[in-house]
Amino acid sequence: MSSKLKCQVNGWPDKEYENWRWKPFQCDLPPFDAIKFLELMRGKTIAFIGDSINRGHMESLLCTLKHAFVEVPEMGSNSRMQTYTFKSSFVTIVRIWSSRLIKEAHGDFAPMVC
Repeated sequence: MSSKLKCQVNGWPDKEYENWRWKPFQCDLPPFDAIKFLELMRGKTIAFIGDSINRGHMESLLCTLKHAFVEVPEMGSNSRMQTYTFKSSFVTIVRIWSSRLIKEAHGDFAPMVC
């Protein structure tokens, strides 16, 4: 995980957040199965395109997969793109940095109708 996202490195006063858990309301959601996930995604690429928010989502998924799976993915990187490949399942996770996903436009595209 990037040091920019590590709470302790950035001065978080305690570690209580490490015990937080997301709990679904009124549904029975099975625990995440990293091995099954990689089997279902075999041969596919997952892309996270965007800014630091998407980086956080990607790092969370990688962290979950690495903790449950012995294999550490191979990493490739340049200034705008990082790739992580799990060789046993041929799953690639890609992060492409982009500050904006669309060009800014001006105009009345959806006029109000009363």
